[in-house]
Amino acid sequence: MNIEVNDEEINVQEIIAKMKAELGKHNINEDLSSVTFEHYERTDASSIDLKELYSKVDIVNRSWHSNPEFSITSHRKVLGPFIVNAKKLVRKMMRWYVNPYATSQNEFNGNVTRTMNEMFTQFKNTVDQFQVINKQLDEAKANLSKKDEQIEMLQKQYEKIADKYEALNKSFNEAEYAELNKKVTYLEQYVHSIEGAFNTKYEIIDTKLEGINAGAEITTIKNNTRVMVERLRRIERKLKVISNSGGYEDHFTPVLTDHNISKENQGLDFDYFLFEEYYRGSREEIIDRQKQYLPYFSDAKNVLDLGCGRGEFTELMLQAGINVVSVDLDDDMVDYCKDRGFNIQKMNLLDYLQTIEDNSVDGIFLGQVIEHMKAEDLILMVKLAYRKLKPNAWLIAETPNPRSLSIFAQSFYLDLTHNKPVHPFTAKFIWETEGFRDVEVQYFSPNNPIVQLPPLEITSMDQDVLNKFNTGLQHWNETVFGNQDYFVAGKK
Repeated sequence: MNIEVNDEEINVQEIIAKMKAELGKHNINEDLSSVTFEHYERTDASSIDLKELYSKVDIVNRSWHSNPEFSITSHRKVLGPFIVNAKKLVRKMMRWYVNPYATSQNEFNGNVTRTMNEMFTQFKNTVDQFQVINKQLDEAKANLSKKDEQIEMLQKQYEKIADKYEALNKSFNEAEYAELNKKVTYLEQYVHSIEGAFNTKYEIIDTKLEGINAGAEITTIKNNTRVMVERLRRIERKLKVISNSGGYEDHFTPVLTDHNISKENQGLDFDYFLFEEYYRGSREEIIDRQKQYLPYFSDAKNVLDLGCGRGEFTELMLQAGINVVSVDLDDDMVDYCKDRGFNIQKMNLLDYLQTIEDNSVDGIFLGQVIEHMKAEDLILMVKLAYRKLKPNAWLIAETPNPRSLSIFAQSFYLDLTHNKPVHPFTAKFIWETEGFRDVEVQYFSPNNPIVQLPPLEITSMDQDVLNKFNTGLQHWNETVFGNQDYFVAGKK
């Protein structure tokens, strides 16, 4: 039905036509499915400047190999040949001693270089993935902004139509008014439907973005990135030391002196942080296991976490509202704990104990530490701990259980920094002789029951003999496949 208007200044059909044309310019029509969002394609472009890191990696790749068979020359004309031959003879005589070290060093250098190259590749891939995600988020935001502009434009057009409608109201008869009102109502519904479609698509995108942030893939990337950052940080420190010392070979040539071989294994080039990431278990598992110590520190206000490592016990204490000072000597562990905001001191634990006041600490914990210590250092640690603890405060040490022989096949000798296991009876004796009371030993971390031998049940066999056999079998299971860890706890 066509609407005719007598007022020559007002042309409703022209207004409707202009409105449709304006909507057409913005690709908006009555088909709501046309309001779509772009599909975002991944791009490999990266804006991260890795030039300096490329340069350092290139230096390592070019200088990892050391050759003991270098050319021997002499500038002396007369004695030169004799000197050269003499040096070659000496080198030939020393090959049995020098070449194994050089071969071993080159193998180590090669392994370190390959590991560093793989980590660098993984790090770059991770950076690229985050770049792609960030770009997609920016594009989604830009697209949403355009949709906001379209909605605003439609609202303005609707307001103009409404104003025209009010102006025409007085001149239209009842039938014409009803028809125009019908068209205006349809237009309102159309605008609202576009708004609803936009809001629905906005919620879908928002849900997808939340899924991206909380997805398992991103979580894995973040965890891998954290480990890679720690590894790259360690490599960067090495490169700085190499640069300051004048060469790769000079830095990695072992000098076996009493000064370099210390009880904290400072002379051992061993990536202990990465070792724990691989073999000790996740931080969540360790924290859950260490909850058994909470009753001993329930009244504590400040405790020490000596040899804190990745700081699982430290985090457990902070969750319980207990102030804790962490102490460790490993650079990677210290940097990791600093990144998590822990109060950590980079010191030898014996040196640190001697710096604090007597009777000033509410508790001391050592998690998997005393097996790294020499006997005299262990006894000194217990003496110092007794002096520094307040009355009724606990000293607790967790360590592998040598009464279970399975630890020597599974875990103890896996760690190159272990010195020797501490027998639980010996630990209890040291705690008691240094003055601690209510000393107790608790065993945990049971072996898988499947590895234990089940008792025999033979009705035709003499029961006394069978009972003796099963008793011996039980003793065998406890000795070979008993609990893998224990802790000793004593109260001052």
